[in-house]
Amino acid sequence: MLASDLAQLHSQLDKALAAARAQRDRSVRHLADFVSTPSLTGEEGAGQDYMRELLRKAGADIHDAEPDVEAMFAAHPDVAQYPTHWQHDLILPYADLPTFEALQASGLETVLNSTASSCA
Repeated sequence: MLASDLAQLHSQLDKALAAARAQRDRSVRHLADFVSTPSLTGEEGAGQDYMRELLRKAGADIHDAEPDVEAMFAAHPDVAQYPTHWQHDLILPYADLPTFEALQASGLETVLNSTASSCA
């Protein structure tokens, strides 16, 4: 990296830090509001709605996407859970772990994606 590039990078960093410091109180207030929004595992809709609206007001382009449930079960077989097990914010392994196929057979697959859509 050239010295001029490094100086420009430092200048941009200084500006970004100054802007962040100037908005500290507002940032802390938004963080406190977000953290106080009920948002347990499997029930994240209200927290997602809060962040979506906050980012939209800030001018961000928002793209809502639903999780790929089958991919979650495949990628995390030791901790994947049925939505009915989501009674806390801890992801705990179970002795008899559910499979994606068992989730489909239970008829509860739509529970994973219903929270955000029902809150929108």
